[in-house]
Amino acid sequence: MKARRIVFRERRVKGRPQEYAYFYEAGIPRSILSVRLRRDVTSDIISTLGFNTNISWSRSGKTLILGEGGETLFRLLAILASLNHCSKKPIPTAILVGVFREMGEYATLFWYSEITKRYEEEGVRGVCRVVRAFRTLYRI
Repeated sequence: MKARRIVFRERRVKGRPQEYAYFYEAGIPRSILSVRLRRDVTSDIISTLGFNTNISWSRSGKTLILGEGGETLFRLLAILASLNHCSKKPIPTAILVGVFREMGEYATLFWYSEITKRYEEEGVRGVCRVVRAFRTLYRI
């Protein structure tokens, strides 16, 4: 069984290079989510939350591979990427870590499934609606 992975690629948006993250579920050949996210933010959140087990980077450093037991981290990173993509100003890491630690497993699963469903149906615009609801609920 293939592992969950996040591939970072550069895209030009309005003439400027932006780093995008493509989220791949295990066994699904196409990405389930594609949003703007920087690698340094990702590694900072991973180390702060303490999810350093069963995680590896590819040789090129462009792919994050999550091994067994990485489901929760994968979902949190999808939520983080959506928050970063739809926010005008960057959200401080300390606030995000506090919210992520407060969230339970069911809340994480709910927000992740809602984001991926809306991305599939409406694209990034639908994801930003879910992010607005998330920010309102958790007072970010």
